[in-house]
Amino acid sequence: MIEAEGSTPEVPSYLMLTTERQVPFSIGQLTSCGIDPKRQKMIAVKAAIAYRAAYEPVAGTIIEVDTGGTTAVNTKRFKYERVRRPLFGLE
Repeated sequence: MIEAEGSTPEVPSYLMLTTERQVPFSIGQLTSCGIDPKRQKMIAVKAAIAYRAAYEPVAGTIIEVDTGGTTAVNTKRFKYERVRRPLFGLE
């Protein structure tokens, strides 16, 4: 964990990266490193759905971002070839 540029003593800004893959099931991932999520202006979490149970209670607003890759939420972004129709869940 490092203190980010623009951080102030009143509202510190942190960047926390983990070396091991961790699903954000618990807000304890932040509190165990001394970060009080209620004092943060913004928290960014890279996760599909697992973060909701932990972060919704402290979030003022949740903004979901549809990123590219094989696990993109918007399935219309994929080009399907040689698929038997109808394709359940997509049509």
